Amino acid sequence: MTSSAQRRKQKEKERRARLKNQIRLQRLANNRLSRNEEQQAVETCKHLHRCLMLLRGEIKVFLASWGLAPRRDEDTSTMLRNLIDYNEIIPTFISLTPNRVEIDKRTLLKAVYARNATCHGNLPAVLRERQSFLLAWIEVAIMIGAHSLATRFRRTLNLLNDPSQSGKKAFTVPPYIIFQSLASERTRKWTKTKEAAAISLNSHLFDVVVEELGPSLNQFIKANRLRDDWSSTMDVYKDKNLLLDDCCVETFVVPHGTTNQEELINRLEKAIDGRHAVCHDEHRHVIDNWPTYLTDFVFLLTAIDCPSAATRVQAKLDLLLTERDKVNANATPLPSSQLAFRRRRSLSVGKPPQAGQWIRRKSMWLKRSPPSVIGAACRKVLKKMTKQTITMS
Repeated sequence: MTSSAQRRKQKEKERRARLKNQIRLQRLANNRLSRNEEQQAVETCKHLHRCLMLLRGEIKVFLASWGLAPRRDEDTSTMLRNLIDYNEIIPTFISLTPNRVEIDKRTLLKAVYARNATCHGNLPAVLRERQSFLLAWIEVAIMIGAHSLATRFRRTLNLLNDPSQSGKKAFTVPPYIIFQSLASERTRKWTKTKEAAAISLNSHLFDVVVEELGPSLNQFIKANRLRDDWSSTMDVYKDKNLLLDDCCVETFVVPHGTTNQEELINRLEKAIDGRHAVCHDEHRHVIDNWPTYLTDFVFLLTAIDCPSAATRVQAKLDLLLTERDKVNANATPLPSSQLAFRRRRSLSVGKPPQAGQWIRRKSMWLKRSPPSVIGAACRKVLKKMTKQTITMS
């Protein structure tokens, strides 16, 4: 009896091991794409990233209309999670009825997942779930009242689902227009024109990340067998960490001008800063440091022995620098008096909302008050409501 029980136990153990291996192989197969599928997923990523930037702008406007304007360093993922938090605290913030709160939360979490898949190079998910990604973003756009944006997303969805339009490239603003817009701004303040130019420039850098850095790092990892099971997920951040943790200095091709081993490692670690700025919506850093980011990308691609990709990124850098220099050569310098900051005239402040009452979006007080006063009032109401919620729980 004992030996029979042991045999049954051993068979059950082997069966579970086979099942576990089958699940692993199935997941691995799902995470592997052909070369054509990878190229299609890369183009889809570029389309989705353009949509994501548009959605970020509308979310920012919506939050500002409630006096909850996000901080400058908050990316789209953080804004979406803020919508979830505010919707659970503020009555009729997004959900018109309490029953809709959980439903809208699931939609917003799907939107966060779509953002992460796009920015982290999860090409299999992007290729297979692009329709659900865009549908989630359409729902979010409708939640915040951006119906025209939802219509644009539907057009993008139809474009991606149309086989005859599969080779259509994502729209990119020409570099000359970007730098011309920046040169036309006669102020040092951060304006809407500068933000639009930064978003357009951000798209150029994102294309480099998803087209050149991701595939090149993935190829280097496969060639050096740094990962047991290769996949088509091209997360530049994770791949860079794996590369620095598991590779010795002799594995890299030392770029020209690198003096010692410490400089090589520091430059490789620094190369990821550009990816962070692009994927985390650090538009001010993109405007100020885009030449440095592209130069670091060239250094990284040279170090991992991808000269063709490095040449293409260098050509992109040269093109952007040439267009910028052309615009700057034709631009007239501004007098110092026009560059000085001007103090914004204070608006007349009406009576703030009563304690315990939330601010109506179309109230005259909200229209006439400056953002600092609105934000202070909203934070005060939020703080009080949060305390009440904690006390009740």
